[in-house]
Amino acid sequence: MKKSPCFEVQLTFPEKVNFLLQEYTYLITYPNILKNRLIHLKSRYSKEKIV
Repeated sequence: MKKSPCFEVQLTFPEKVNFLLQEYTYLITYPNILKNRLIHLKSRYSKEKIV
């Protein structure tokens, strides 16, 4: 794995937002999926980091 090729993708902020909105549309459509995933973070991180 450490010898695998690595590359960096450079995008503008609006391009990043657009990509994320397209890739994770289901989280907008079904917000409970995201809420359930975030619940698991509470045991690992402080409340301030999650809010």
